Amino acid sequence: MARVLSLYHEIRRIGIPILDASLFPSVLKCCTNLNNFKDGTSVHACIIKHGFGSFSSVGNSTMDFYIKSGFMNSGLTVFNLMENKDSVTWNVVTHGCFDEKSSSKYEGLKFFKQAKAEGFKPNISTLVLILQALRDFSDTSLGFCLHGFLIRSGLLDVVSVQNSLMSLYVEYGEMVCANLLFDEMSDRDCITWSAMIGGFVKTGDGYFALQLFREMFGVEGVEPDELTVVSILKACSQEKDIDIGKLVHCFAVKRGFNVDVYVGNSLVDMYSKCSHANLAFEVFKEMPGRNIVSWNSVLSGFVQNELYAKALTLYGSMQKGGVEADEVTLVNLLQSCKHLVDIGKCKPIHCRVIRKVFEFNELVVNSLIDAYAKCDLVELGLKLFNGMERRDMISWSTMITAFSNAGKTDEALNLFREMILVQEKFNSVTILSLFEVCAISAELKRCKCAHGLAIRSGFASEVAVATALLDMYS
Repeated sequence: MARVLSLYHEIRRIGIPILDASLFPSVLKCCTNLNNFKDGTSVHACIIKHGFGSFSSVGNSTMDFYIKSGFMNSGLTVFNLMENKDSVTWNVVTHGCFDEKSSSKYEGLKFFKQAKAEGFKPNISTLVLILQALRDFSDTSLGFCLHGFLIRSGLLDVVSVQNSLMSLYVEYGEMVCANLLFDEMSDRDCITWSAMIGGFVKTGDGYFALQLFREMFGVEGVEPDELTVVSILKACSQEKDIDIGKLVHCFAVKRGFNVDVYVGNSLVDMYSKCSHANLAFEVFKEMPGRNIVSWNSVLSGFVQNELYAKALTLYGSMQKGGVEADEVTLVNLLQSCKHLVDIGKCKPIHCRVIRKVFEFNELVVNSLIDAYAKCDLVELGLKLFNGMERRDMISWSTMITAFSNAGKTDEALNLFREMILVQEKFNSVTILSLFEVCAISAELKRCKCAHGLAIRSGFASEVAVATALLDMYS
């Protein structure tokens, strides 16, 4: 590449006249690959000077140079000045607009529609890029329109295009459309199967994901990769299927996938959610590389399985290892402190929350309020609650429950009234907190009012609310 550019400069230096326009696309490609923007603009100036800008191949190369150099507006200027646009022109500008680093995706959609109207066909790489970019639009009609275009143009038989279209439907949550497309495909590769399995996992259909995974294993020439393993481990977590999870673990070890941090984290999460926190910890210890998600996964596993003391011990190891805690870490620690009623740990964690500037994180502050309440420090919880810039339903419900548990029913009811005045919406968790307050106060009038509110808000038919209602009246 550098040699080509050097020869070009030598031609310019000794004054040899440039009579062939085919020289410039090669030189511009070298400038692009070498990230040499200065020489690229110089070549563009030479093109204009010699009047070669009217050649489609030269215009396409110039536009491609500017777009790939990160100067989209300059590329579009070249595009707009081009008199003779061909299929390459439209592919270059559309590809540039839909590139993941570009902020001109709406512009790219406009160009694509314009290109279709003028009869130009995009190439396969541009189509795949368009399908990937359409995920950001959250408009299923665009996906359906493009699907129709692919059928009419005869480009839907290409596996990479089919995979991208199916992934688009999965992203939209249109699993029926994705499944129909999957059934119509004559050739399916690992990406095809992984996309469908991941789609079922995303929509919470872990059972179908596991069924598809079993079917995939029976297909000759197709073998699961790391992405498939991560998706199927999530399905095992959803279905609490530890047996399949262990088989997938063995497969991952056999293929060497267990060294991948994402696979390792998924294994930890799977064992934790299947009530095998100790096995999750064993996987964690064997991981060659760990990130904050790894630590949080095993920490969450201990909390989910009520191994609160182990969670706090793990946090000590985390500190010794120099790993910085994030908001997920702190919430898990506060859950442990709450259940252990360990005020000695709550305050140091509160200090860390302040140092890490997490006091504006609603999830962290709600957990802190809850922990203080369970440790009989309701006043500290109220101080945090009053200092919150924004309160969600969980904040109100947590504080109401805190007053209720402390036997301060009047304060709890006053807070509920204040919540109704401040925000009209509340959920079943808030209703449960209200029922608990009324049950403690043992005043029938209050209970009937709360019951009426539950009926009017449509929560009375929920099993948890109905159960709490029986308990309150009892």
